[in-house]
Amino acid sequence: MRHSATLLASLEGMSRPTYRIARELANNSRSGLTVRFLSKKLEAPQEEIEYLLDLNARLFFLDLTKIKLVPEGHHAVKRITEGLENRGDADSLFQHVKRLSAHEFRVLEERIGLGQPSTKKLAVEALLGRHYAHPDALVSYVATRGFSDAAHEVFDVLWQSKDGVLPVSQVRIAHGGTEGTVEEALLELFRGFALFEMFRFDSEERLVRVAGLLSELRQFRESNQRRKKSKAKLKTLRGKPDSVRNPGLELSDTICKLVAAIAAKPARIRGDGDLFREDRRRLAEICPEEADPSLNTCLWAAEGAGWLARVDNTLRAGALDVIIGINRIQRHKVLADWFLGHGDEQASRRLLASLAEQMKPGAWYPVIEFIHYAVAASAEEEQPLLKRSGGHWEYVS
Repeated sequence: MRHSATLLASLEGMSRPTYRIARELANNSRSGLTVRFLSKKLEAPQEEIEYLLDLNARLFFLDLTKIKLVPEGHHAVKRITEGLENRGDADSLFQHVKRLSAHEFRVLEERIGLGQPSTKKLAVEALLGRHYAHPDALVSYVATRGFSDAAHEVFDVLWQSKDGVLPVSQVRIAHGGTEGTVEEALLELFRGFALFEMFRFDSEERLVRVAGLLSELRQFRESNQRRKKSKAKLKTLRGKPDSVRNPGLELSDTICKLVAAIAAKPARIRGDGDLFREDRRRLAEICPEEADPSLNTCLWAAEGAGWLARVDNTLRAGALDVIIGINRIQRHKVLADWFLGHGDEQASRRLLASLAEQMKPGAWYPVIEFIHYAVAASAEEEQPLLKRSGGHWEYVS
């Protein structure tokens, strides 16, 4: 493995014509090919073929009249060919796992923590679901699933990099270890799919070998950086609004009046769940239908707080001693706790508390812009999850 890794490192910077020769030799019989055959096959002059063979003596050798790859060359060319096709994304991960041998797949099963034999498709889904579920899950995967110390250090170089992808030559420099140590760590991370090995030809047609995080993870990190740079600020309203209305404890007072009216005379409920017209008209004198909040909303809140209850076909008051024994502010708090105490309202409550800290005392804020800012702030707090959407994978909140 060490010889193969060293050879692969030496092939970085290889020209495209050299790669074409190596691929042709790897795809044909191990008995080798003649210079004349390669010249015709690749449509290149024999002199150029001979020059490239002499220039890459570590990869090719001449056996009488035929050109052959060195024994480690077949595996190296295979990795380069797969790396040229590898985009480093979830779909490429599925394709790569399909090509694993039985032994390599068993090693992967142990690495990702599968307790029983699985199919390759389910194994990849388990890897993505457990160790790529959210952007920071990969760090825990590398830290807890038996990777070596050298692998931890190499992974940290990629994780701390700006784009999450680096040429392997830069990884060696940043790590500072020997070539063999870095290559073994990289291979360990590639086999565990914590990093992805990719090859590309640059503008000068030279082979570049890079290591990178999962493409979807890199895309999320990039978009997250853009969001932080362009993050909007909570803007105040210039001047003062034309009209100011402070409802104060109006909501809880109205609900308490409805409860008192129903306690004095229970409201009848029709078969469809609505109130009889006479009772609705009576209660509408306290809270009109077109009011904000409406009569139905106030009755719903009173039922939720336990101040009203449906008994058979009537709407009756609940335990009034609790309401009578507390003051107006405490009643208002009871309703606020009920409104904000179930479902996702807890998150909304935390968000509003955070926004309240950002608001300036005495300042006014446009309602629509405030809501947009709150939605954006909420999206930042939510943990994004890796999901398949529209034929591709992405992190979505």
